[in-house]
Amino acid sequence: MANYIFLVSIFILGILSVRPERILFYEQNPGCNITDNDYCNNTHIVHIQSDADNMNQSTYHNLWIFSNGYKPAIILFETEPTARLVIDWSKFFQHENNDSIFFQNGIVRNSFGFELSDLFIVNMTSKQQLLYNIPIHQLNWSVNFTERHDNRSSIEATFFNNNNNPKIGNFRFHLKSSGRSGREKMLPKLIYSEAGNLLRFEIEQLFIPESLQQNSTQLQICANLTTILDGHRMNSHIEKYTSMDDEYTPGVFHKNSFLIKFPSP
Repeated sequence: MANYIFLVSIFILGILSVRPERILFYEQNPGCNITDNDYCNNTHIVHIQSDADNMNQSTYHNLWIFSNGYKPAIILFETEPTARLVIDWSKFFQHENNDSIFFQNGIVRNSFGFELSDLFIVNMTSKQQLLYNIPIHQLNWSVNFTERHDNRSSIEATFFNNNNNPKIGNFRFHLKSSGRSGREKMLPKLIYSEAGNLLRFEIEQLFIPESLQQNSTQLQICANLTTILDGHRMNSHIEKYTSMDDEYTPGVFHKNSFLIKFPSP
């Protein structure tokens, strides 16, 4: 077993001008009324709507998607304030992904998201030879919310696999959506935005086949992220940088920031 493999990732949709604090509302599995309750019970789609006081400003819709048969995905939409999210659950459960999630009564101005497509182990001593695929699409998920109240300045949730399969491992996605910008108190003190999602991904007791442990000492866990990007007047790029920890916990953190910026109107 590999213990406490820790990964930090963040993506921010950055707006150049300063915005006042937003009001957040959230709902889980909105409108899911499929007769077979197992479908809805085994699915965790959290929709967080972030509204501004000024109706001339955009509304942000965060979708955190953790469902058996799907790979974890996080999507952020910027829409007109009048736009309303709709999920066609019949199509969603039939994996008709193209039109199962859409908006009514308003247009989508921009969107960005990613899916954790693959998680795997490679041998770094033999040209990154693939050794083992981790079956993340087979995981059953549960979710705990830090605050179960509407109109909060921030909403936080932890998604974790509950199948207790010792041959996979324990996975936790800590997610936060905020109505204002700031910096986390927890190391490595990541910056967050009122128009973004903060993600901390933890892996504990990862199962590694015994044959791999015996035959190789240069194992590395890797991930493939499939990104989704659509919109107009955007300048997007990825910033990678290394930062030192503070004097209380010496160490080095490698950070990746996915940035999308819109020019001022």
